[in-house]
Amino acid sequence: MKRLIIIGALAAMLGGCSITPKSILDDPAFATAVGKATSVTKTAAEKANETLDGICANYKTADAAFQLVVFVVGDRMPKNVIESESAAVAYLNDLCANRPTDARTALEAAQKAYGVIDTLRTRFKS
Repeated sequence: MKRLIIIGALAAMLGGCSITPKSILDDPAFATAVGKATSVTKTAAEKANETLDGICANYKTADAAFQLVVFVVGDRMPKNVIESESAAVAYLNDLCANRPTDARTALEAAQKAYGVIDTLRTRFKS
């Protein structure tokens, strides 16, 4: 009898609970958040690809100008600056020949390429 009362009480408590769990995927707010995240990622990837387009279109011209400057100034150009520029050109040659195809890699590549260029710019100024 005691067991029957416990089972009855348990059944009464569980009676108010929904047996069928609701999936988070059914929540409209979740769907909206996923849509926004996807849109932001897509926009960021498009901007990264645009940045890479600009870098890949112009770095050879910048390299040619740098080589001209090195030719004109000769030994006055610090060797570490020449080596850094050479390493940056090698990196950009590889990057532009093997463009990233997914959003994450495109974003990382654009950030790294910009970082390489910014580092060169800083070294060249000093």
